[in-house]
Amino acid sequence: MSWKICVLFAGLLWIHPFSSECGNQQKKELKTFRKCLNQKKSNNFVVEDSVNFFTDARTVWKNGKECTGNRSQDMGGLPATNIAKGGNVTQSSVDREGVPERAINGNRASRWKEGSCIHTSLQIKPWWRLDLLKRYKINNVTITNRKHWRPISNNGAEIRVGNSLDDDGNANHRCAVISSLAAGSSTTFVCNGMEGQYVNIVIPGEEQKLTLCEVEVTGQPSGNTAPTGKWFINWIETLITANNRKEHPRCIVFLQENTSQAEIFEEKLLQIVQHNGSQLLLISNWHAKRNFNMFVLTGRCNTTLTPMKDSNLNCTYSYTGEGPCQVRCFETKKMCKKTRYNEEVCRQIDPNINDKYIINLTNPIENCFKCDNPEKKPEKNLKWNKTSKVIEDGEKVGAAQAVEIMNNMANFITSFEGNSAAVSVAEGISGVLVKKPDPEDIEEISFAYNSPNESMNIVESRDVLGKFSRSVSVSKEAFEKTASLNKTVPFVALFRFNNLASDELNSTVLGNEVLAVEMGTNISNLTDKMSIHFRDITYEGYPSCQSWNGEGSRPNWTDYGCETIQKGNNITCQCSHLTFFAILLAPPNVTISSSDLKNLTMITQVGCGFSLFFLSIVLFMHSLLRRTNASISTRILIYLIVALYLLNLSFLINNFVAKGGNALGCKIMAAAMHYSMLATFTWFAVQAFHLCLQLHVGGKVVIPHYILKVSIISW
Repeated sequence: MSWKICVLFAGLLWIHPFSSECGNQQKKELKTFRKCLNQKKSNNFVVEDSVNFFTDARTVWKNGKECTGNRSQDMGGLPATNIAKGGNVTQSSVDREGVPERAINGNRASRWKEGSCIHTSLQIKPWWRLDLLKRYKINNVTITNRKHWRPISNNGAEIRVGNSLDDDGNANHRCAVISSLAAGSSTTFVCNGMEGQYVNIVIPGEEQKLTLCEVEVTGQPSGNTAPTGKWFINWIETLITANNRKEHPRCIVFLQENTSQAEIFEEKLLQIVQHNGSQLLLISNWHAKRNFNMFVLTGRCNTTLTPMKDSNLNCTYSYTGEGPCQVRCFETKKMCKKTRYNEEVCRQIDPNINDKYIINLTNPIENCFKCDNPEKKPEKNLKWNKTSKVIEDGEKVGAAQAVEIMNNMANFITSFEGNSAAVSVAEGISGVLVKKPDPEDIEEISFAYNSPNESMNIVESRDVLGKFSRSVSVSKEAFEKTASLNKTVPFVALFRFNNLASDELNSTVLGNEVLAVEMGTNISNLTDKMSIHFRDITYEGYPSCQSWNGEGSRPNWTDYGCETIQKGNNITCQCSHLTFFAILLAPPNVTISSSDLKNLTMITQVGCGFSLFFLSIVLFMHSLLRRTNASISTRILIYLIVALYLLNLSFLINNFVAKGGNALGCKIMAAAMHYSMLATFTWFAVQAFHLCLQLHVGGKVVIPHYILKVSIISW
């Protein structure tokens, strides 16, 4: 039996019912499409504007009449894809925050205040360069000029296309000279299939400023006659995310084909493989983060999508249609969101698999396995030491130098290609940069390592942080604030300073590690706080999480905005802002040795014992030798002796009760000791009061019930 697999992406959670407004051309294409489905061939299809699956569809990429191969290509009415949006950009200089990424953000806004135009400094031969990441045959380049500014056409700007980076790419072949470009307008220049990876816009000659607001490039990969690779991927992404998808649902349909063509299935494309008798669907991380409805049809199906949903329009995962037709319907984000990385399953399928989610279509129960390892190394290793004063290996880094390094991150982030890089400045100063160009990919991100000199790992899940002794987690909220406040690509830079100069108090820093976090703008008042973890760390003293705002000639540490959580040898800092951080160690309390403590305790007990003995003699002698009524002064003195006797007695007994470990006994002894001490202090005060009173009245106290009153007060 011949198997055919169809995979459908739907831009909405439901499909519109059948529409009778179906032209003859659409019916003809539908007939060809149905014929292809019923053939015992396996081919790729992409379908646009599906109103009801297998009821009304317009084929965009059509194969031959007999469905025997890719004999023709018909892109229908789909607009040409702007391949510039997937590239990397740089420029000769940056002025007024006119960074190069603005020219490929898909926004033709031409007023400067709208934040969508690039701007270089005044210089000789200013230029802007686009790296398409691979060779393309360039068809058109469309440039949107800045409004209310001297048009660059008057300066004879040139468009250069080629594969060389000689003279920063400005030595490549010339596609066009911009001779007429009105302010605020968009003009298309034809390059007639010129081949190149780099597209430059340069103003040769005298000093000029280059400013423009959008550059759009169309073309196809060199040597390809069918839509494949990244160009095809970008085309698919445009198809899925079209702005009018709510009115016209977009969908993509694949039939199983030769899966050995790896280029077809990279990144955002799907792949179906056979493993141990099961049909496995491989989707990328890109799919899993977006809430697509996905329908997978196995066999020859002649049905609609309507019965595949329940009364609430939710997917029914396992559905069997008429004839040899089996359907799997699921929402990618919902089904794969909470799944965890399963290394064992991934290795069994393919040891080299990465950045994929696997769905077993043969299993009638919903399932999703994550083969996207959350622990990653940076893509590149860069050396960067461009501070005003070159930092030599091993020397102490001043506060001003550390601040300069972090303040330069926003400019440095635009100078390297890729989404992550490990950066080394000098010995003891290293960091990691991570870009998040796609808003859909913004999630919490962590950096983890095991020792101060070890390279940092990029970790996308907290589940694996426990294997590292040190980690820093930057919340999703911080990225969202950066995206709303910063006009460049959202990024985070974490740097580690192991040799930062001390503060004025010469405070002790745990592990001599000072961490700095930079995101290109001021981030504060986070509700989902940034976390710094030190696990299984040996230290002496009392830890305190501190931050420094970068001001002053020396660090000025404060605990404002940071909370310290200590559990055994684990320390966690939770801070509501981003800046420089360190864990300061206060010296421990100075205590005596156990032998000295034992000797002093014994001396104290002996002293209290002697005091108790002689107090007992005083009370005994008073009770035996008293022949007449004692005077008021004598009676007050005797009461004071009784209070002292009780205080010494409770103090001696307290040591033995404490050793017993009885909580109730300890509470009773604590109450008795405090009462005896308070009574002793009070009788001392009464004794002093009585002496003063005698001096005042000449030795005769005439207050009625005087002893009774002072006894009530004192006892």
